[in-house]
Amino acid sequence: MIEMIGVMAIVAILALALAPVFIKELDQLAGDKEVKQLKALGEAFRQGVLKTKSIPDQTGWDTMVATNIGLEINQVRLNDRRVPRIFLIDPDIAVGGNGGKLPYNQTGGSQVNGAGNIIPPINPRVMILSSISAPLPVSLTNGLPPATTGAYAFSNIWNTAEGTVPAGWSWTGQNTDLKVQRINLMDLFVPLILNNTSTNWVARYTIETNFYNVLVAPSATAGSSFQAYFIDGTQLGLYDTNPTPNLQYSEILHSAKSFDFVNNWQGQNLIGLQVHHPDPYDLQLVELAFLASGHNPHAPTTVTVTNVWQDMIAYMQDYVAWSDAGLVTSGTLYNNVTTDQTTLKNDSSSLISK
Repeated sequence: MIEMIGVMAIVAILALALAPVFIKELDQLAGDKEVKQLKALGEAFRQGVLKTKSIPDQTGWDTMVATNIGLEINQVRLNDRRVPRIFLIDPDIAVGGNGGKLPYNQTGGSQVNGAGNIIPPINPRVMILSSISAPLPVSLTNGLPPATTGAYAFSNIWNTAEGTVPAGWSWTGQNTDLKVQRINLMDLFVPLILNNTSTNWVARYTIETNFYNVLVAPSATAGSSFQAYFIDGTQLGLYDTNPTPNLQYSEILHSAKSFDFVNNWQGQNLIGLQVHHPDPYDLQLVELAFLASGHNPHAPTTVTVTNVWQDMIAYMQDYVAWSDAGLVTSGTLYNNVTTDQTTLKNDSSSLISK
């Protein structure tokens, strides 16, 4: 019995000695996992902005993230230790115009002019804060920080080094317990400039599917030039001056662009629809934009864009079959591809004004 008591005493002493090490190890694992989860939440937020062309505020950020990452709302709001995460918005943010605050919707609302930001976005920054121990200070609230300066100011937290508690915080957690995911959305915006130098025609354009005008410019008339900032992946359409406007050019915006209207749109590489790094969504937009472009009234034949689209589908189907057969240089499969290619070339040329 005495020996057993002695062994149990030794075990208890070892357990007490190892407990802090074990707890520290668990905290390290929890902290590393939370860092990875916050990065995933931040990327899901950015992807949501790109998909919806909108930026939510503190009442909608969790829904956007949950939708794009496939989690329940509570899995976004709370970390694995059931401590609430906090979403903060830079109080100096201006998106959509002077003084424009979140939420921002590119396709509507009082913040927009021609469906875009009329000034470069200012401080489009948000943060997700998390703690693996004590809840974050009550002085922090979801949304805008309570002050623009001081311990709980957005800039004070943003500029604090990793693994450090912001200066002046009244909080019982350890330095390594605080996890911060910073999200800067500036790189998601691309500038677009549209100039109308015509004295007779209103220049027409679309953002996604909404029509807008750049006004006639007899001199330096206000409205003759339009500059705005759009979220990456926005579809731009430029239309001619026919009574029923026809699509002249379309592009999925991924970089800065500028176009001038002189009875027709002019610009660098203004030929067809431009896609710089296509994904399935971009390719679908290309197809829809082409089919929606309408018939060219100045074309010499009655060939339509639908005919050309059908030619392309037939060519691609026969090309796949020909490729699977080893790209033979004779026979039915070879003849089908060459015939399709000639038809596609001739019908495509027929869409162009002579």
